[in-house]
Amino acid sequence: MVKLTSFDFFRKLPREYTYGTASGGVLSILVLLIVPMLIFFETLTFLSGEIQTDIVIDPNSEENLRINFNVTMLRLPCQFTEIDVFNFFGSKRRDIEKEIQKVVVTGQMGEKFLHYHYEVPRPAVDNPARAAKTLVPPGFQVKSLNKDNFNETLQKDKFAFVNFHAEWCHWCRELQPIWKSFAVAAEQKDMNVNIYNVHCPDNPEICGQQQKIAGYPTLRMFHQGTALHPDFQFQRTEDVLLKYVEKVIIDSHDGPPTRSEKPRAVAAVREHAEEGCNVSGTLYVKRVPGNFVVLANSRDHNFDPKGTNTTHIVHHLTFGDQLTPAQLKQIPKNARHDIDPFEKE
Repeated sequence: MVKLTSFDFFRKLPREYTYGTASGGVLSILVLLIVPMLIFFETLTFLSGEIQTDIVIDPNSEENLRINFNVTMLRLPCQFTEIDVFNFFGSKRRDIEKEIQKVVVTGQMGEKFLHYHYEVPRPAVDNPARAAKTLVPPGFQVKSLNKDNFNETLQKDKFAFVNFHAEWCHWCRELQPIWKSFAVAAEQKDMNVNIYNVHCPDNPEICGQQQKIAGYPTLRMFHQGTALHPDFQFQRTEDVLLKYVEKVIIDSHDGPPTRSEKPRAVAAVREHAEEGCNVSGTLYVKRVPGNFVVLANSRDHNFDPKGTNTTHIVHHLTFGDQLTPAQLKQIPKNARHDIDPFEKE
């Protein structure tokens, strides 16, 4: 039987083959003294540690910080896309437009460019009662459409103007008397347009799935069932609504205006279902803690949180002046990605 000692790789010399030395004895005594002391003091230091705070002053003397950004809101129209800035001291800057560019985009990832978006000056309606000038006959109601007759009705009409609304929407309730007065006036003037209402909470198939309504109220023109673009974005008064419809009809030339006619047409054929917004530009903010946000907002629309899609892609986000190609070449390749983590390699 094989003994276990035959497998021993750490064999010892017999004591009679070893001998002690004075230097070895001194070293052993030092080890016995020093090692326990090291363990004691290390433990003491660990248990009695203090938090030390260092304040580092930013040597940059510039008052403002530059933020460069490029963000695509995939399902939020440009008229509802807003840039706000807040800082630690309570300063607020809302709906920033200076040095900001908005582009209407479509496509699954916002890859298709449609056109630039320009904000339309829209003074607030101070007195809704004065905005509705035409007397509305007792019992008059604007025709309502639903999922059963929406497509069929609009296809029969040469022109139709539809108010997509919700009963809980403040701006929709304010618009209703004006919308009724406008419908009566359009009928009296024998304008070639039919006026309708669509109550979106009762017709999610129309507003959500088909027309992609993002805010209430949305006023949209149709030409023989085809939606026109952009939606009505002017002051909501009877006179302005009438002038808008007249302009659309005149520009139609007995047919829907094409995209090439966009510079002079009030509305062109809506070539897309999904509408998003690419917003890019430069912000100058104070060098204090704060944040800037891209959000859905409008001064005269209400939003349904369940139906507001703020899915977005951040293409670019950097701070400070943009580096020139020559400056970038001086930076190691493995560190360039840290300058703009959102930039593709």
